[in-house]
Amino acid sequence: MEFIFHIGSHKTGTSSIQNFLARNRKNLVRHGIYYAPGKNGGRNINHLGSSLAGDRMEEVRQFLENTVKAAKKANVTKILFSGESLYAMSSFFGSLVGRHIEDYWKSETQIITRLANACTEAGASSVRAVCYLRPQDDFIESLYNQFVKQYPGYTHDIGAFYQTSDPVGDYSGHIDLWIEQFGDQSVAVYPYDPAAPALIDHFVLSVLGIVNTEGFQEPGVNVNESLTAEILTFKLILNRIGLPPAEGLLASRVISRIARDMRKKQNQSRLVLLPPELRVQIIEENNPGNRKLAKHYGWDESNGLFPVISPDNIPAPLPVSTSDLLEILLRYKMEMSKTDVRLEIFFRRAIRAMLNRAPVLEYFLGGVRRVLYWRRLHLERMGRL
Repeated sequence: MEFIFHIGSHKTGTSSIQNFLARNRKNLVRHGIYYAPGKNGGRNINHLGSSLAGDRMEEVRQFLENTVKAAKKANVTKILFSGESLYAMSSFFGSLVGRHIEDYWKSETQIITRLANACTEAGASSVRAVCYLRPQDDFIESLYNQFVKQYPGYTHDIGAFYQTSDPVGDYSGHIDLWIEQFGDQSVAVYPYDPAAPALIDHFVLSVLGIVNTEGFQEPGVNVNESLTAEILTFKLILNRIGLPPAEGLLASRVISRIARDMRKKQNQSRLVLLPPELRVQIIEENNPGNRKLAKHYGWDESNGLFPVISPDNIPAPLPVSTSDLLEILLRYKMEMSKTDVRLEIFFRRAIRAMLNRAPVLEYFLGGVRRVLYWRRLHLERMGRL
């Protein structure tokens, strides 16, 4: 059984790819590929990265064993796993969430070694990994946007975020670890920007080797909306206030919905967050590793992985609009007062209170949580979250 790991990286269209793969599981089986569902039937396996980083190897073994059984039942020879958090696991389950790591690269090596050993135990005849990469300055901006949006307690500015996330932009260092573990010919890397206009087609052909996609469904709506400068500022204020857990979770979804609506109306270009001097610093710090990676894969070493930015064309953040902030506040209050939002907050609070009083109820309430999770996945695909 061949294992194929799509390891991201983050902010390179992974949600669209995963949505496409999840919607086309039956079509993929006809091409000899089983797309592994995640926890509770989710469209990605980011939970596997969490288990590996936490050294919960029984969870990892059980997941891979069950996936192999399902693939054999489907009579296929390849299993495709997709989880962007498999890239830089020590960052996304360690340093970026405030957990101190004594030796980052030793930690990352150990985690990938755990995965390799688990794949061997699960009966993998070979393992391939594929990763898309975007310029580090764009990557940091998008990643910061996501952290502010998804983590209710995240209040740092982008400069502090970069200092915390420092190792995550070392693409060469991370890819080297996968090559050391699985072999030079088993790790494919693609610059994201050239592939982005036809990303699904690029992934299907270059990674899966499928030429004819007749009958495949489109990936659906964008389920990972980025924030505008004003919405980002508003969300940072909410994070500083410190909403209760249930409200914080629903607030993140409401904010994403507002962002999607406002971007449609305003037709805004990409968000610029980095001060010019910090952008230059990020580019210069990562240029040596980018050139090394470009040389390894036979690309233009002189330019590294990505086009060179002229000092005259470095963008700067735009000022935040007070009127837009006021509009966001009013929209937010209206959305949070809707019946379905209030009901979900009520049920989440009630479930948490019951679990605090009687933890044994976790077994019985697990079904309710799965229903809420499946409902959210459905609404995301329909563009209603």
